[in-house]
Amino acid sequence: MAPKTKDQLETIKGEKRQRILQAAVELFARHGYAHTSISQIAQNAGISKGLIYNYFESKETILHELVNDLFQAMYERFGLMGKSEITRDDYVAFINLSIDIVLEDLDRWKLYFSLLTQPNVLKMLRDDLMKQAAPYITLFYEYYKKQGHENPEAWMRYVAAIIDGIQMHILMDPENFPVEEVRKILLKQIL
Repeated sequence: MAPKTKDQLETIKGEKRQRILQAAVELFARHGYAHTSISQIAQNAGISKGLIYNYFESKETILHELVNDLFQAMYERFGLMGKSEITRDDYVAFINLSIDIVLEDLDRWKLYFSLLTQPNVLKMLRDDLMKQAAPYITLFYEYYKKQGHENPEAWMRYVAAIIDGIQMHILMDPENFPVEEVRKILLKQIL
């Protein structure tokens, strides 16, 4: 058997890294971050505990990677990076996608919301989350300022809270939550 090429080794490495992350998602969602060990992640991923440390320094590093990947993918889909201002159409697309991404991957978003309700985890992630969200916060603040709202920050936070609430209700009752009706009400109210 011929030795593996550099590309083959990189593919294998990437696949193992993804198996570790997927195993962590499943366990963090099922047992919580604090009650999941590196050993459990390794077992769930079908690899040795020592091998995990070839990919990640710690369980905290895995957590940061999961959350960063989630938000990076979401922000890329929004298509707003690099924009100096957003339009009404951008805003409608943002709201629609904020709802759709949860519907597309309920398990991953359940994990995200469950992590945010764990104070020690939120404390670890807060700086990362705020750093990633900062450009969007600025865009939406400027949008409301340009619209002439007296308190753009309050409006921005209000809409974010509504979207968070909609996402939570979708996760709690995906079969019965009236997504399309709520989406229409939200768009009508804030636009």
